Amino acid sequence: GQILQVDIRYHGQVADYDTTAMTLAVIKGLLTPILAENVNYVNASVLAKERGIKITESKSSSAAHYANLIQVVVRTDTKKIGVAGTLFTREDTRIVMIDDFNVEVVPEGYILLIGNKDVPGIIGQIGTLLGHNQINIAGMTLGRDKPGGRATTLLKIDSAISEQVMQEIRKAKNILDAKLIKL
Repeated sequence: GQILQVDIRYHGQVADYDTTAMTLAVIKGLLTPILAENVNYVNASVLAKERGIKITESKSSSAAHYANLIQVVVRTDTKKIGVAGTLFTREDTRIVMIDDFNVEVVPEGYILLIGNKDVPGIIGQIGTLLGHNQINIAGMTLGRDKPGGRATTLLKIDSAISEQVMQEIRKAKNILDAKLIKL
C-alpha cells in the first residue's frame, strides 16, 4: 500500500545524539525501492513530503533490554509494519523485532520472512520444501505472540528463491504470508 506515515524512535544512548543523518537514511531506504527517481540524503525528506508522507521522530533515554534501539514503524493505507534494530558491538548489528515479535537476525544476505500460525510442523514443512529445491538454511529465528497464536519465522538462506517456490511456501498449510528480503 501507499506509505502514509513513518515513525522513527530512538531509544537509549543513541537518543543523546543528533539523529538527523539516521532519519534521512531511513527515509532514503524506504523510498529508493519504490520511486523511479534518484533518492539521496539531500532530497529524501523533500520527496517524502511531496508524497504526503508524515515523518515523526521521537527519542527516549530508556531502551529496555538494549543499550541502543532504533525502531521504525511504517503505516500504509492498508497496514502497519515495524522493525527494530540494535548494535551489540561496533560490527554486530541485529534486527531484534519485527512487528510485535521478538526475533534476532543479522541484517545481511537473503532472509525468508514467514508469517505463520504457531502450530507444530511449520519448520519441518518449510525446511523440507526448501531442501527439495536445493536451498540451504544458514540460520533461523522464531517469534510468537502467544502459544498457538500468530508467529514469525525468519530463515537466513544462502541463495534467492524463485517465485514458483515462494508461491509453494505461501500455499503451504498454516502459512499466512511469506516474503523474501535481500539485504
